[in-house]
Amino acid sequence: MYTFAIVNQKGGVGKTTTAVQLVAGLSERGYRVLACDMDAQANLTGTLLGEESLPEDAPTMYEVLTGEAQPGESVLEVRRGHLLPASRANKNLSIIDAAIGNHPDKLYRLREALSKVADRFDFAVVDTPPARDTLAYNALAAATGVVIPTIAGEYSLDGIADLADSIDKTRRYANPGLSILGVLITQHRANTKLAQGMAEGAAAMAADLGTRVFPRPIREAVAIGESQACYTDIFDYAPRSEVAGDYRAMVDEILEEVADGR
Repeated sequence: MYTFAIVNQKGGVGKTTTAVQLVAGLSERGYRVLACDMDAQANLTGTLLGEESLPEDAPTMYEVLTGEAQPGESVLEVRRGHLLPASRANKNLSIIDAAIGNHPDKLYRLREALSKVADRFDFAVVDTPPARDTLAYNALAAATGVVIPTIAGEYSLDGIADLADSIDKTRRYANPGLSILGVLITQHRANTKLAQGMAEGAAAMAADLGTRVFPRPIREAVAIGESQACYTDIFDYAPRSEVAGDYRAMVDEILEEVADGR
């Protein structure tokens, strides 16, 4: 099973949106996909569940990371593949350090959990919180490859710079084979000076990380917000839209990277 971590340590850059579309795009192509929600905001969980509610007795990512539940019994079947959902209010991922913070294996809990279901799936897609914390390091330690969404803005690029240090530490101490598949520019306005300047900045940072910027950025589109309001992915909501084409190109690029062994 190949595991993607969708990571940037700044919020609002399109991590969850990218995770949703990657899960949907891979599922469309017939792959067995497991979506893993590591963000306490649980937006990936909400989108993939659609109009359904998380069953009251369903174990979540919190129970998996604390060892209170096995990953196999925590995976839910959803319209687009399968889901390991984020936590509920009384056992929230935001307090995970209080439960596992002193354990020597605290950064390897997700990797261990995914190893137990790896034979059931071709891909896992991990959505991460906008922070440099136990959850983010769990995602990096478990990942085969990283996708870094960013937008046209200095703060977002700062998030890439912060992430570089986290990836370096993860490679040294936890996951030496971790690959960076690329930087994905989202919410793109092609004709603005800001977007053009930030694209150059993103390319420079990607080069420093030993990776590249995906050649086709994801354009800014009302349809993305509308699809989120309807708790669905862009391929379901507006399959012929230009932004759906952008995300399909992203999935194709990622599959080519994986096939090349990067």
